Amino acid sequence: MRSLKRQRWILIGLIAGSLAILAAQQPASSTTVTLFEGARLIAGDGKAPIEDSALLVQNDRIVQIGKKGTIQPPAGAARIDLTGKTVIPALIDTHVHLGYQKGLSYSADNFTRDHLLDLLHRYAYCGISVVLSLGTDPNDLPFQIRAEQLAGKLAGTAFFMTAGRGFAAPDAGPNLPELKPSAIGVTTEADARKSVREQIAKKVDFIKIWVDDRNGTVKKLSPELYRAIIDEAHKHNTRVIAHVFYLDDAKDLVRAGIDGFAHLVRDREADDELISLLKQRHVFVMPNLAISENAIHAEPPAWLNARMLHEVASDAEIERLRSTYATRSPQAVERARDTYRRMQRTLAKLQAAGVWIGFGTDDGAARDHFYAYSALRELQLMAQAGMTPNDVITAATRNSAEFLGLARQGTLAPGKNADFVVLEANPLENIANTEKIARVFLQGKEVSRVAQGSSATVFEGARLITGDGKAPIENSAFIVENNRFTGVGKKGELRVPAGARHVDLTGKTVIPAMVDVHSHFGFLKQQDGSMSKANFNRENLLDHLNRYAYHGFAAAISMGTDFGELPYQLREEVHPGAALFRTVGRGLAWPGSGPNDPARNDVPYVVTTLEQARKAVQDLAPHRPDFVKIWVDDRNHTQKKLTPELYGAAVDEARKHNLRAIAHLYDLEDAKGLVRAGISGFTHLVRDKDIDDEFIALLKQHPDVFFTPNLGVTSRGMEPGRPVWLDDPLLHETIPPGEIARLERQFSNRRPEALANTRASWDLQVRNLTKLRAAGVRIVLGSDSAGDPGRTMGWHAIWEVDALAKAGMSPAEVIVASTRLAAETLKLDQLGMVAPGKSADFVVLNANPLDNIANTRKIDKVYLRGQEVNRAAMRAAWTGK
Repeated sequence: MRSLKRQRWILIGLIAGSLAILAAQQPASSTTVTLFEGARLIAGDGKAPIEDSALLVQNDRIVQIGKKGTIQPPAGAARIDLTGKTVIPALIDTHVHLGYQKGLSYSADNFTRDHLLDLLHRYAYCGISVVLSLGTDPNDLPFQIRAEQLAGKLAGTAFFMTAGRGFAAPDAGPNLPELKPSAIGVTTEADARKSVREQIAKKVDFIKIWVDDRNGTVKKLSPELYRAIIDEAHKHNTRVIAHVFYLDDAKDLVRAGIDGFAHLVRDREADDELISLLKQRHVFVMPNLAISENAIHAEPPAWLNARMLHEVASDAEIERLRSTYATRSPQAVERARDTYRRMQRTLAKLQAAGVWIGFGTDDGAARDHFYAYSALRELQLMAQAGMTPNDVITAATRNSAEFLGLARQGTLAPGKNADFVVLEANPLENIANTEKIARVFLQGKEVSRVAQGSSATVFEGARLITGDGKAPIENSAFIVENNRFTGVGKKGELRVPAGARHVDLTGKTVIPAMVDVHSHFGFLKQQDGSMSKANFNRENLLDHLNRYAYHGFAAAISMGTDFGELPYQLREEVHPGAALFRTVGRGLAWPGSGPNDPARNDVPYVVTTLEQARKAVQDLAPHRPDFVKIWVDDRNHTQKKLTPELYGAAVDEARKHNLRAIAHLYDLEDAKGLVRAGISGFTHLVRDKDIDDEFIALLKQHPDVFFTPNLGVTSRGMEPGRPVWLDDPLLHETIPPGEIARLERQFSNRRPEALANTRASWDLQVRNLTKLRAAGVRIVLGSDSAGDPGRTMGWHAIWEVDALAKAGMSPAEVIVASTRLAAETLKLDQLGMVAPGKSADFVVLNANPLDNIANTRKIDKVYLRGQEVNRAAMRAAWTGK
């Protein structure tokens, strides 16, 4: 009987969903058809993915799925190339508590329409198409919003389902005092049944009950009362979900007819009897791990630095949670760990037994249990508990849609809603790749992934150089909301949100924060000039990222001298006030011909055979480095170098794994061979001779090849006597006096022969850069910072900007090469320009760099992700000034 009831309720949902599909199929006033091609497609049905797929979408629904080349779109259809991406169905969160937390405030006063819509935008931003608010909705706003969504309004938001107000024994509902009044306290069967009918009359999607004595501190809902609630709800074709803690309560609730559990049992592991009951009655179970996992940490966990978290939560919220770990007692942490280990073992048992596993996060049930991001964290914890990534995705999509009775959601198939997420990497290899969101589509329309917060600031009056190469906007205005630009234009002509804060930048110039496509992190300790593997630690890497931020850089990539897991971990993190980190991991070189200093020379993979070349790339591939770096240089005839056969094998193997290869080189002939082999870019110019027409012709045949000229290394050593750059105020802001003195000893009074060689090398490189520019080759900023102790982190990168202009590039060209083109090269689509939708990363200058590129060093302020970088604190820590 229990199973038949469930089938009847699902049938009702399927009929409703089918009617919706039929309605969507009626002729529309306009039809939009789009073919998405080339992605790995994970349908959410548990089956193997479709590689190199094709997905045809008409208006709001999917009409056809297959392999690329097998689907013929109608004339006029748009095509979107998703090669290298992975597509999954949008996620469905069946357990949230919306509306109470807003920034650092937690109150029912925050339960407003604007805040609820902000949160629904936030869920859509994270690839979540549906949320079910479970029993803590204090008013009728959720029903009003749901009605608008069903009427086709509020596009770009997650669909809002609600259980209205839940049921508990008096004062025994939600655990936080702010949430407690939302639950209906019942003491008699008659009151319970009456209140259930009242909630159902409002058209709740589910009924929620709490059965928990909160560790013996309150009286829990009695079996007689929860049986009455379940029975009354079922009489009205409404299902019931229970918050539960104890194993014995879970068993009795299943016998009473419960439809789903919002938590695992936590006092003991699930036993065979409960598992058998869950299977017999086909009860839905939400593991809900993330809220418990947070309590097991005695120190701030690494996920607090996750990039996606910082895109949807404020720094203040994150830092408040970070501050709590120091106050946790060892005893409380150990108790939490015991409980969490039981939960993990229970989930593994349920999955192995074939219990109906779904997806729910309990978002909002505790302070700083972050809305939307917790869902992406929950996926990872389910996998850590033993579920395969494919099973986790199925639980969070198809299973959850089926439980909610949503016939058009949950899988990617003809007739379904076109609700899907485009990922940069494959979640079947690592479920954490669900955080690497490129695009989100709900009902066939792309979701604007501009942060939806209510805090807006308009910056006015500056000369704005946007990074697109066009003329600057004089007397500009641009709007920043949370971490994104949302409007750019002329002061007085831009529509400004009500209540926005105004910042006057009159007399200043604003440029996008820059990006360095060639650096070497971790070995140089800037405080004492030492170069050592011992310096390669988290603290020093973060110091380097802070130095980049100080100098106006939003991101930098470490080119081939990184080792261990730390660089890949750091790549996934965002640290307030620090540049973003990218890495190629370990490079490849003939023994001894890699980095030109002893501290790093043994870091690259040793390559002397074809097998070693391919194996090195295969080892790198699971980490998805941003490039595969190879050194092809005999170091002035003192070393052997990689042969064409060896670097050809490495480049070919990289291509097989959808990775790009980039090369350090010196000789023209090697440059030609590398282009023929399929290299994507060069970290230096040719330096043995002038490039010739043959090379230019090769580059025109391979128009995507780019160069980082790396001229600052040469230009710093061309002055006789004491170099004037040692007096640059910006250098003295970040380098202590002892290090300035060391640099003075290193670069002053160079021998005439060394000066002549340096100047000859400069002239040759300038000629080669000029030829490349004339041929339209892509030039991007790359500094080779920390390639030796004299190339100070941050400052040397901005010195490279100066060197490019000295080599003949116009200031406007240099800025584009250092911003938009550099960001595009690293596939950092959110960086590189001041434009709506981009990350709010920009530099406020005290003078116009179009007049003199050296004015990029006259920095007034730096903003990363919408927040001002505390340069004064950094400066004080580095130099005491």
